[in-house]
Amino acid sequence: LRAVVVDSRLLVRCKRSALYAAGDGPEEGSVGEGAALFAQLVRLAEEVEAVPLDEASGVELTEDTVSGLRAADLQRLQRAAFKEPALADFALANLSAVDRAEALRAHFARLNEAQLG
Repeated sequence: LRAVVVDSRLLVRCKRSALYAAGDGPEEGSVGEGAALFAQLVRLAEEVEAVPLDEASGVELTEDTVSGLRAADLQRLQRAAFKEPALADFALANLSAVDRAEALRAHFARLNEAQLG
């Protein structure tokens, strides 16, 4: 279910809705009770979505497990990037040097559309 919610961008769509905007206002009592409850439900769902869970068992993952999974994903990306000469420095970089979104953007910004596709 989580994958479907994330993939369909359900919470993003809910936050863009007029009902959410009406219920997220600063003045209490100025909007319908249903809109306020909907906005509260969306905020709660965002908090639940942020909790890292094992997809198979539904058990919450520890911080160490999440870090290990992130490192494994980055290593797979580096192995795939090793085939592209423009990404040689990324492929050979230490994981801590490429573990931030800004670093990843900087490395991949060098590629053109054909190389990314």
